[in-house]
Amino acid sequence: MGKNMRKKYIIRKFQLRIFARALFLVLIALFFAGLAIYLLMEGSVSTTLQNSRLVIKSTQKFILPIFAFASFITVFFVSGIGWILIYVFSHKVVGPIHRVKKHLEKVAGGDLSTKLFFRSSDDLHDVSENINDMTKSLAFKVDEVKQDMRRLHQVDQRFVELWRPKSQIDYKDLEDVIKELKEVEKSIDEKLNQFKS
Repeated sequence: MGKNMRKKYIIRKFQLRIFARALFLVLIALFFAGLAIYLLMEGSVSTTLQNSRLVIKSTQKFILPIFAFASFITVFFVSGIGWILIYVFSHKVVGPIHRVKKHLEKVAGGDLSTKLFFRSSDDLHDVSENINDMTKSLAFKVDEVKQDMRRLHQVDQRFVELWRPKSQIDYKDLEDVIKELKEVEKSIDEKLNQFKS
């Protein structure tokens, strides 16, 4: 798929929705991890050296700024990596879906000779085989109806021949033509009744 097609068919809302959900999950995880650490550190003290003085602080007050900074860095890197993964993932999903859409538009337009191909590494490879089988089955059924229509046309020609002005109508031939017309009609009905609408 060309670069312009990728830009045209990648759904930005889809990418942003997945990114927002992933970022939301990371933020929730960081919040609960921070809350757990904060509550576990209640009542404990830590020492630090500030301006050549030994300072004793509550561990909660000591760890909270460090954890907040680490969380910010984590969110920043996870967001960057997440955006890249989501961008690649959305291209991997939307590309095959676009090909399926184009194929089905051709089939809906009457082109039953078209085939849908995916790389074997695409996740929708099995779907393409099923769609190709469906298209082949439709083409076969349409060919059967076309054969019946050709047969109907031939019977129609015979019927016209029988009714041309001539001295005598052969009723046996007329009965044969009517019988064949009914057979063709029944055959076409059976084939068309396979389709539900």
